[in-house]
Amino acid sequence: MSTKNVPENMLQVICKLLNVIWDSGNFPDIWSKGIILPINKNKGDIINPDNYSGIAILSCFGKLFTSVINNRLNN
Repeated sequence: MSTKNVPENMLQVICKLLNVIWDSGNFPDIWSKGIILPINKNKGDIINPDNYSGIAILSCFGKLFTSVINNRLNN
């Protein structure tokens, strides 16, 4: 995880938050929800759904937490 744009005091707050969630086992439901947006591939007929890709917009904290879990499992 890159921390070059995050102030040190904010990193400490985020770390504490993620550790509380980890220790309690209460993952916020909203962090696991996403919105799927269709993005046109710029080919073919714009009416044809096959000419679109679905892009998921997800919670930054949800992605961060799952990244931390993944790193802990891999280590």
